[in-house]
Amino acid sequence: MALNYIWIAFFLIAFIVALIRLIFFGDVDVFPNMVSSTFDMAKTGFEISLGLTGVLTLWLGLMKIGEKGGVVKIFSKLIGPFFDKLFPELKKDDPAIGAIMMNVAANMLGLDNAATPMGLKAMEEMQKNNEKKARALIDDFDGLTKINSFVDLKPVLLFQKVLQNTGIKTILKRKESQKYILDNYELYVENKDVEKTIPYLTGKELKDWSRVLICNKVRQTKYYVDLLAENLINTIVIKKKDSDYHLETISIYVKNDDSDKAKKYISELKNYKLFKEFDSLSKIEKAEELLFSKKIKALIKKDNGKIQLFVKENDIETANKYLAENKEWVVLKTYSDIANALFHKSILEEAGIPSVIINDKDTTFLLGEIELYTEKDYLKKAQNLIAKL
Repeated sequence: MALNYIWIAFFLIAFIVALIRLIFFGDVDVFPNMVSSTFDMAKTGFEISLGLTGVLTLWLGLMKIGEKGGVVKIFSKLIGPFFDKLFPELKKDDPAIGAIMMNVAANMLGLDNAATPMGLKAMEEMQKNNEKKARALIDDFDGLTKINSFVDLKPVLLFQKVLQNTGIKTILKRKESQKYILDNYELYVENKDVEKTIPYLTGKELKDWSRVLICNKVRQTKYYVDLLAENLINTIVIKKKDSDYHLETISIYVKNDDSDKAKKYISELKNYKLFKEFDSLSKIEKAEELLFSKKIKALIKKDNGKIQLFVKENDIETANKYLAENKEWVVLKTYSDIANALFHKSILEEAGIPSVIINDKDTTFLLGEIELYTEKDYLKKAQNLIAKL
């Protein structure tokens, strides 16, 4: 927009100066000269553009050949450490690095015409990164704070209704892209209302609701929410996170009138049968992850200090078969940030690679060093997939 005003200013200033020269200095040729020079410069600009188009096509073509042949990638790796310092925000295989490298090489060889298209290409690729960051900022930092989320809509809607009945304005966002997202539905409030929501997030102000279960995983939470929904019991799901936004626990609430029924259904686990008992949460999570990768639903339940795994009665034989194979699980990568671990896990799941997040210090609260495990047979494939990110 500002550029339009600048161009208009150029024309107005030129016209005023020409008018002054004509009136006060008697320069009758000023306007013909201006028209003539306008066409001359337009011709010159077109000739330069035409010449650069040929050069641009040639060098972009050469760069594309270099990319396809792997030459650009090899050179990018050689000078990668240098560019990591200059452009830390760029990934190792970012197309912009190849264009920057070609631009530097062209300048060093004195090929000015070749350097220009490479520089333009580098700026174009870097601008794409800037646009992605800008969209993320606009999406997540618009005066709102995310207070809760879940994979199903109804538990989020019910919690939203509770807050709205108290006068707290909320915004429900649905993630359109299903790729790599952890929850489909997210609930936001204005920053000024965050403090008001805390008593509801902790359950203190959920007067008509009772907590019936605490889970550690989103998938397990969904299994129990589905179980209660099958028995016509509505639920609210509330996530609790620590100061570093690590997921600690997920609480399931039901209406006070449904509390006894809900506890009964959770205790009985109708149509499910006790499959295995484990002495540690890490072992049961690995077993559950393996069964999930084989499309077998397994529910984790804690009972009098015991950690139990339940599966449907008709899946007992198949589940035994898979666990009998005794697949060895190995550490793929360690993290200090749960978000990165969950992101990599989602990518592995999309590629059909079984994986599980375990914390040796405290698997319940995901504090300390976080480890991402995969089966030994998939280790090489998983390492290659993560390395490409």
